[in-house]
Amino acid sequence: MKNKKKIVVILLVIVLVFSIAIFTLNINNKRTKNSNDNINNKLDSSDLDNNEIKDNLDNDMNKSILEDSKSPNNENKETYDSQNVNINPIIEDEIKNNESITSDDKVSNDDNKNSINEFEEEKEEVNKNTNDDEEVNEIIETNEEEEEESTKPIDENIIDTNHFMYSIHQGRIDCDTKEQCLAIGTEIAFIDTVDIRYFNCIEVKSTTNKTLGYYLDIVCYSGNCERYKSENVN
Repeated sequence: MKNKKKIVVILLVIVLVFSIAIFTLNINNKRTKNSNDNINNKLDSSDLDNNEIKDNLDNDMNKSILEDSKSPNNENKETYDSQNVNINPIIEDEIKNNESITSDDKVSNDDNKNSINEFEEEKEEVNKNTNDDEEVNEIIETNEEEEEESTKPIDENIIDTNHFMYSIHQGRIDCDTKEQCLAIGTEIAFIDTVDIRYFNCIEVKSTTNKTLGYYLDIVCYSGNCERYKSENVN
């Protein structure tokens, strides 16, 4: 019995020791975790502070750069001014060259414009002279034609078909003179005093109003009056 009690006591002691050890380990673990959390929080806060510092530094640097770019310091300003001094003459030379080229181009364009205007004026003058020459030539040709027509020998023996008596004589000439026509007409009138009513001696005119001869116009009742002339007029 005593041995059993000893064993039980020993087991209880062992269990108690283990329980105390486990409890102690849990406490230590909690403390360690809390300390680690604190350390992490501190690290996080320090990182945030570092980031803020870095951002502030960046902003300051950017401001400084902007200020330097807007208003350079004395050294930069001197460098800038020296560069401007070196560049300005070049720019001025370029501007002068461009102005000179522009003025030359303007003068050249004016010269070309004047040349074109002179050419157009000369062309108009030539065309005018050509037209005048053509008109003069036409007038000369017309005058020459009129002179040729006026110098051509005029045929005075052309019967005037537009004369008002042409419808009667039809260009036929029976006698050379009026006396001859009257004599023949009187002779024919007594051949047949019943049929023949009367006769006329009609002038046959040319285009120049020249009398080419006479036509013996016999008027009779029978209507066939030309037969009397065929028997008496050669």
